[in-house]
Amino acid sequence: MKQRIIISLTFFAIGFIFILTVLVPLRLNFKMPYVIGIIGIILLLTAFIYGIIILYAEKRNESKLISSRLTPLYKFYFPVTFIACLLFNTLLILLDIYPGNDVSIFIVLEIMFVIWLVLFIPCLKLQLVYIANNKIITTNFLNEYVLHKTNVKSVKRYFLFFYRLNLDKGTGLQSIIFLPRLTEFSMLFVTPKSIKELKSQINH
Repeated sequence: MKQRIIISLTFFAIGFIFILTVLVPLRLNFKMPYVIGIIGIILLLTAFIYGIIILYAEKRNESKLISSRLTPLYKFYFPVTFIACLLFNTLLILLDIYPGNDVSIFIVLEIMFVIWLVLFIPCLKLQLVYIANNKIITTNFLNEYVLHKTNVKSVKRYFLFFYRLNLDKGTGLQSIIFLPRLTEFSMLFVTPKSIKELKSQINH
């Protein structure tokens, strides 16, 4: 699974960079042909669809997903998008091929991409969380853990939008970070319906 995820993310990033090379007018004597952009779109979409298929390969008919279905995007594809933008912008600066004569805006972009990457660090820890009868299923897409609901010690808000499951796995406490479905956020500090259901499950 890990190798397939890496392959998907690598080709996704390459496709995105190909698209950028066509959209951004580089300071060169020639313009990148549009076929490069078309190849980039094909690579990006193919890698993305392939990634989603392998990340959601297993259907869980008897369980309910508590976390957001968009977790793979936040955990993998958004950070890789910012990394590709940062890499592309860095090359523009180092090779002196950025559009125009003012490099300051690209230095500002460089700082912004780094800030966005830092903000997405919590997303790297995101996991999917399911409820299935008396069990809590968590997965980081590489490993899966099935625990009885009595193993869950607490469910608490983590930062603004994230939630944290504190689990007792016998060898010590472990925290699972997840993001609820965004459609349930009617107000910022109102507990989502799925979180209330999860809390009611572990309190019985």
